[in-house]
Amino acid sequence: MRKTKLWAAFLAAAFVLSMSACGTNGNVEGTSAETQTTDAEKAEEAAEAGLEIINEAIAAFVQKADESFGYDVACKLAYDKELQSTPEYGWRMAGSEAEHKAANYLSDLMKDIGLEDVEKVPISVDSWDFRGGSLTIDGTELEMVPYPYATNGTDENGLTAEIVDVGTGTMDEYEGLDVKNKIVLVGVDQYNEQWIDVYMDEADVHGAAAIVTYPIGNEGYATLSDDDANVHDVCDSDIMPCVSISRNEAKAIQEAIKEGKDKATLILDNKISIGDGKAYNVIGRIKGKNSDQIIVLSGHYDKYFWGFQDDSTAIGLIMSIAKAMKESGYEPQNDIYFIAHAAEEWGTSGTQSDYTTGAWEMINHARPEWQGKIIGMLNFELPAINDGADMLEFQSVPEFENLIKSFVKAELAPGVTDAYTEGISDEITPSGVQEDGISYRLAVVPYIVNVPFSQDGPEGWYQQRYHTAHDDSDTYSKEVMTANITTYGALAIYIDRMPALELDLSLSADDMEGFFDSDIAETAGIDVSSYEKGLNVMREAAEAQNNKINDVNNRYKKAVADGASDEELAKLYEEERVINASTLKAFKYVQDNFVNIINTEEVASFHSAYQDNTALLEAIIAAIDEGELANDEDGVLDIAYMLNGGGEYSKYYFNPETVAVVDDMLTDPSKTRNYGTGKGFVYADTKGATRSILEKVMSGEKELDLTAEKAVYEAALDAQRILYKESVEKEVEAMNDFAEAF
Repeated sequence: MRKTKLWAAFLAAAFVLSMSACGTNGNVEGTSAETQTTDAEKAEEAAEAGLEIINEAIAAFVQKADESFGYDVACKLAYDKELQSTPEYGWRMAGSEAEHKAANYLSDLMKDIGLEDVEKVPISVDSWDFRGGSLTIDGTELEMVPYPYATNGTDENGLTAEIVDVGTGTMDEYEGLDVKNKIVLVGVDQYNEQWIDVYMDEADVHGAAAIVTYPIGNEGYATLSDDDANVHDVCDSDIMPCVSISRNEAKAIQEAIKEGKDKATLILDNKISIGDGKAYNVIGRIKGKNSDQIIVLSGHYDKYFWGFQDDSTAIGLIMSIAKAMKESGYEPQNDIYFIAHAAEEWGTSGTQSDYTTGAWEMINHARPEWQGKIIGMLNFELPAINDGADMLEFQSVPEFENLIKSFVKAELAPGVTDAYTEGISDEITPSGVQEDGISYRLAVVPYIVNVPFSQDGPEGWYQQRYHTAHDDSDTYSKEVMTANITTYGALAIYIDRMPALELDLSLSADDMEGFFDSDIAETAGIDVSSYEKGLNVMREAAEAQNNKINDVNNRYKKAVADGASDEELAKLYEEERVINASTLKAFKYVQDNFVNIINTEEVASFHSAYQDNTALLEAIIAAIDEGELANDEDGVLDIAYMLNGGGEYSKYYFNPETVAVVDDMLTDPSKTRNYGTGKGFVYADTKGATRSILEKVMSGEKELDLTAEKAVYEAALDAQRILYKESVEKEVEAMNDFAEAF
C-alpha cells in the first residue's frame, strides 16, 4: 500500500540517521553503497511490517465504528428527562442527583459494551444541584427563569427586594446608588472584560443581597440570540445568589424600573453543599496483555443547560470507540481505560481553579497509583461541531509533537475528507487549561485533546452557543463525529502498539527557550549564557533518551519483519516499559520544575510572569518620564492593565476592596486548588498607583505630579527583578540536573 511505503521510507531515513547519531558518519567503514542500500531496504521492510500489523488492527476497528451509536448516547445524556436536574432546562452539575443517575446509566452502558472492571469511582466534590426558580417583578406580568452560578439560592419564600439597575456593575456605576440588601441588575461581558466573580464581589462590597446578570454587547458570549442566558463557573466563594437572564429579559426589567415597578422577587432552588459532596467518575477498561501501562480516553458528563456538544458528544465518542474496539476483537498490549469524568464544569467552591475537579480528584486521590503508568490520555471536548475548518487538528503537550507527526505521516487514520477537506494536520496547537487534560498533565500524564473548533468571533459556535440553551443537537455533524471516532481510535491503537512511547522531552527545552527573552533578562541582570547552557544540557539528556526510544521501536519493527515469536516481541515490550517509566519520570520533572499556571488561565514557565512584569514596569516608568499617560499605544494606562497576567485590569474599574478579594483568590496558596496547586506567582505590588493615575487623567488636570506613582512602580520593578532572577536560577539548576530525572 502506498501509504505504508511512504511512511516506511520516512522511518528508513530516520533509522539511518539514528545509526549516524550513534557514532557512525553515514558511511560505515568497509561497507559499500550497495550494502548500505540493502540495509535501508531492510529498515524499510521492518517499518512496513511493523506498521502493517497496526494497519490491520485499525482497519478492523474502523469497520466496526458506529457514529450513530455515539449520537444516541449523546442524545440520551443531553435530553433524557430522568438524567436532568430540571426536565425543562437540562443541567447536571457536580454531585447532583441527576449526575448520580447519569453515572448509573453510563455504568450500565459500559457493561453492555463489554468493558471489564466497570466502576463508579467516588470522588469528593462540592455539590451543586439546581432545580429551578423564578424572577418576577411586582405590578407586571414579567416572570422569567434565572439560571444560577455556583452559589446558594434562596429559601422557598424567595428574596423580595428592590431591584436596582447598576449598568455594567463597575465601581463608578454604583456611585450615588443605595443597593444595600437589594437586588442589583448588571450587564456583564465575560468574554472581553471581567469574569463573573469580579462583578459579584463588587456587588458584595456595596451591600447587595443578590446579583442578576445578563450578557451585553455583540462581541461577547450568547451572541446567537437575545433570548439566551449564559452561565460559567463562578471562580469565587458562596457570597450571594448570583444568576443570569437574557438580554431581552433584562430590557423588560429596565423598562419596568423606569415605570417605577422595581420590586422583585427572586426564588431560586439552587443548593451548594461545601465539603461533603460526592460524585462519580465512571470507568471501564479493555484489559491489555500487560497492565503495567494505561491508555485513557475520556470526556465529561456534567453540563450546563442541555450540554449536547459540551460534552455529551464526547461521552458518545469514547463509548463508540470502546464498542468498536470490543466488536473488532482488538487485543491491546496495555490496559485501555474509558472514563466519563464528573465535575469538569465546576466542583470546588472558594477558588479560581474551580473546574476539572473530577479529573483532579481522580488522578491525585482516587487513582494516584496511575501516576507514572498512563502513557497517553486522549481527552475530548465538543467533538461533533463542523465549524468549517479545513483540517482536523490536535491540541497536545509539546512533548507529543513528534508522535503526532509520526502518526499523521504514517497515514494510519482512515480518510477524514468528508469532514476536513485538507485531511489531518501534523502541526499541534499547544494545550492549555480549559479541560480535564490539565489535571492529568500536572500529575505525570502526557495528553492530547481534539481541537473542537477553530472558528472564533461572534459568529463562531463558542461565542454564540457555549453554555447557553442553544448548546443543542442542531449543530451536530455526523461527518466530524465520524472523523474523530476513527482518527482517535486509530491514534489510541498506534500508541498502544508502538513499543516505546514517542514522548520527546527535547521539546520541553524548546518550549522553555520560547518562554525566555534574553533581552529582558539582561536588563534584569540575569546570566543569559547560563540559561542557554542549561537548555543544551537538557537537550542532550533528552536526546539520549530519544535514542533509546528509537532503538527499541526500530528493533521491534525489525523483529516483526523477521517473523519474531510472541515471546520475543513480549521481551521487547518488557524492555520498553522500563524506558517508558523513565520517560514519564522525566515528564513529571518537567511539570514540577518548569510548568507554571498564570492566573489559572495560561500555561507558561515559572519565570514568565516575572519576565512580563519586568518588561511592562520598565515601559510604564519610561512612559511616565516621557509624559505619555494614555495614547492608545504606549502610554502608562495603555500598558499597566497587562501587569500580573492582566490582573491589573480590574483596578481600572472596580473598588479596591473588590480587587483585594480577587487578587487574594488568585495568589493565596490555600485558595489556588486543584490544578492550581503549587502554581502561580507573586504579584507586582502597585499599591493603587494605576488607579491613582487613571483618576488624575480623568480629572482633566494638565500638570500632573506622578512622583509618588513612579516610586511605587520602581519599587515593584526591583522586587519583580529579584523574583525573575531567582526563578531563572532555579530553572537553570533544574536543567543542569535533568539527566538525573530519567
